[in-house]
Order: sequence, then C-alpha cells, then structure tokens
Amino acid sequence: MRKDIEEYLKIFLKEDHSLLNKSEIARRLNCDPRTVDKYIKIQQGTFKKTKRARNYPSLLDDFKSTIIEKVDVYGATAMAVYKFIEKRGYTGKYSTVARFVKEHKNKE
Repeated sequence: MRKDIEEYLKIFLKEDHSLLNKSEIARRLNCDPRTVDKYIKIQQGTFKKTKRARNYPSLLDDFKSTIIEKVDVYGATAMAVYKFIEKRGYTGKYSTVARFVKEHKNKE
C-alpha cells in the first residue's frame, strides 16, 4: 500500500472533501483515480478484497503422507524420499520434494 496516498486521504477526508474529486486527487498524487477510489473505500470500510489466487493441485498431493511418514518415522533425507516416490510414479522434480521436506522439518 502506498503510504503517501493513505496519509493524504486521512487528512483530506477530515476536511471538506467536496472541493476535489478523485481525478484531481489522483493527479496531485501521481496515481490512477481507481487507486484513490480504493483507498477511500478502505478508509470508509466498504472495500472488500477479492480472492484472486487460484488453487493449483501439486504433484506432491498424492505422496505427502508417504513423504511425512518416511521423514518422521525413518529419518529419511529428501533425496531418499525422492528416489522412493519416483519409483511409485512421481513425475516432479527433486527440488519440489526437498522444499516440502525442509518446510515439514521446520514446522516441528
């Protein structure tokens, strides 16, 4: 978020804001009028964020329980887990497995 817009609008909304429209404020702050509109809505509490991120399935989804079991019970390394699940049909890369194993170990 741009702090300059946020601070300007805090001051501006306290005063008489009928003097300037969103386009004029945007020109003064060197931004888009839609940005000014968004910040005004945020300050008024009427802005609702939309979830844009799509949820993509991971190649590891089918193997996560196996990976966790191998790491927790047997103390297997990421390479050992990768070789094990590769034999069982995993088509992804080693770095994906290594990242998942590292994150899992850090959670504990």
